[in-house]
Amino acid sequence: MKNKILIQITLGLIGIFLYNACDYISPPYTQGTHSGPDTSIVMRKILIEDYTGHTCPNCPRAAEMLDTLISIYGSQIVPIALHVSDYARPEIHPDSSYNKDYRTVTGTDWDNEFQVSLVGLPHGLVSRLDHGTSSFIKSYSEWSTASASIASLAADVKLTIQNSYNTSTRVITSTVNSEFVNSLTGTYMLTIVLTEDSIIDWQKDGITSPPTNLQFFVHKHMLRGSLNGSWGDTVATGDIAKGALWTRPYTYTLPTNFNDTHCKIVAFIYNSATYEVIQAEFKGIR
Repeated sequence: MKNKILIQITLGLIGIFLYNACDYISPPYTQGTHSGPDTSIVMRKILIEDYTGHTCPNCPRAAEMLDTLISIYGSQIVPIALHVSDYARPEIHPDSSYNKDYRTVTGTDWDNEFQVSLVGLPHGLVSRLDHGTSSFIKSYSEWSTASASIASLAADVKLTIQNSYNTSTRVITSTVNSEFVNSLTGTYMLTIVLTEDSIIDWQKDGITSPPTNLQFFVHKHMLRGSLNGSWGDTVATGDIAKGALWTRPYTYTLPTNFNDTHCKIVAFIYNSATYEVIQAEFKGIR
């Protein structure tokens, strides 16, 4: 009997020791130090600008490449399809095909500055890497390698977007928060644009000769307008301290012919000297 009591006391003491010796972490489990700040790494996202047009017969291949990269990297890819140049110019057809004008002021400004369409479509930019070199404008076959080169990098800035949408007035209020998670030097700009997905319309496809006229092509990630101009606002300049914050709301009235369930706000920060995009983000308006 005494031995049994002694065993029970011993087991109890062991249990108390183990309880006090171990930290208990209750769910949900998060990355970071126990009882300390969250130390999770903010990953750099990849802005891909697809310069395209509805009468460009090779452009569907670039759209397919963009779909492939999204299937690999998911939301780390931030896509924008810009309809530019004569390939996006409306044409008069008896059947009313190709009569929509999907060009935008911002897309035209970017194309005039970077001269992507002069190289020929389809081409594009990947986070605007390599500006000032022959590698700046990239064919769609080069997007994968360029994306892989930055996909595992930690970001210098954390971007968050908060959208509020009034379905009656169709006014979007988008508040973008920029937090510098590392100290930097330079001038950094924030550009905010609107894209629309799943627009069904005509597209030439050069998979056949002569090209096929696709009546029900799904145009994705289409640039539709800007909330703060083609080149954006200055968010920080000079010696920028780690933890520096910049927050500002923007408004945009959605045209009635835009489908609000398919529209997204896209925000990105770039170095004004090199144009390189150091972080990007997107979020649906509803």
